[in-house]
Amino acid sequence: MRADGVLTIPEAAEYLKVTRQTVHTLINRGELTRHKVGRCTRLSAAEVYALVGQEVPSASA
Repeated sequence: MRADGVLTIPEAAEYLKVTRQTVHTLINRGELTRHKVGRCTRLSAAEVYALVGQEVPSASA
């Protein structure tokens, strides 16, 4: 996990082993919350990990 606790859509897609379009679908269905930072979209890493039922890895790992 990145130190700031957020993931980009491509990073989330890679972690979930799905396409970027599937991540957008999850956002549209309300299963993930999108956070806009300027023109960039970020996702909470904790939400992505919770989606697959895993604990958030520690930053020191």
